[in-house]
Amino acid sequence: MLPASAFFFHDLQCRSGLGDRLLDVWAAKTIARLHSPDRVLAVHWHDGRRFASFVGDYSTQGFSVAGCTFADSAPPGALALPDVFSHTALNDRGLVCLASDVWQVILRTGMIWGNSPPDRLHADRTFYSLDPSLSLDVVIATYRDVASHTAPALAIEAALPPGIDGCVGVHLRLGDKLVAQETAVDMSEPTWRALEQRTLAYLDTCLARGERFFLCSDDPGYKAALAHHLRARGALVITSDPARAPRALLGSAALVDFFALSRCASIVQMTKYSTFSLAAALASGVPLVNLFHDTTGSGHRLDTWRSALAAVSLTTLADARSVLP
Repeated sequence: MLPASAFFFHDLQCRSGLGDRLLDVWAAKTIARLHSPDRVLAVHWHDGRRFASFVGDYSTQGFSVAGCTFADSAPPGALALPDVFSHTALNDRGLVCLASDVWQVILRTGMIWGNSPPDRLHADRTFYSLDPSLSLDVVIATYRDVASHTAPALAIEAALPPGIDGCVGVHLRLGDKLVAQETAVDMSEPTWRALEQRTLAYLDTCLARGERFFLCSDDPGYKAALAHHLRARGALVITSDPARAPRALLGSAALVDFFALSRCASIVQMTKYSTFSLAAALASGVPLVNLFHDTTGSGHRLDTWRSALAAVSLTTLADARSVLP
């Protein structure tokens, strides 16, 4: 149940990957903090779902978010929310009084996972019962600060690979991101092959500057091949050791990779879009590089997070593209 000190509660509808979950926790905490900076947000963290390339289970004993605690169950009177993913459904209540000292924060976009960047929180400030005159800059700064106070547990910290600080982090995300029919967040084979070549060329420019690399991926075979490719060119390549991840914590290997990425000097997304490495960049305030080229005119999904990334010296999509022909 909720600790006595909790003033706000959030039933985390997202049961997807770690990045999606953290983005939604940070959004809910931002709303709570804008209302009452010193009060705790209690988060009901559900079991994850099984996807083609991962299971969305992560122990809340493996990390912390300042000003948040994790509740085993919802408080009395908490609103039950739809447990069905929808790209279009929106919740109609953003802040609900459950008791004299307990308020439930409900994200507007609900089951549209990891889809509540600061711009949207600001646009929906009336929905969240916030001051209509609240500036976008304040919302952005609050969100960034909440994200920056996300830390690994000691057991996860101890499992981070030695020498990780200052590396170029490379997050290779394939799995169910590689699809036959392209979407805003998933890529087809032709898109992946073009992105792969641009990213390899970009990594060569990093290598020429004497950079070291940290690799993580949901595809162990490709990660090994990429490590071999870089080492053959003289690179120092670091990967995490799954045997060092604490077995008692669900999702510990992913947590180790996440916080290892956050210790890097920059993060390269070797995929069309990933909230895992996006969240790592937000948590640590490091540059994020993504070399996907949109040719449809519909834009890049990362554009929705541009304001949140701006203050962390984001290597913008335009800047990244200028590196290569």
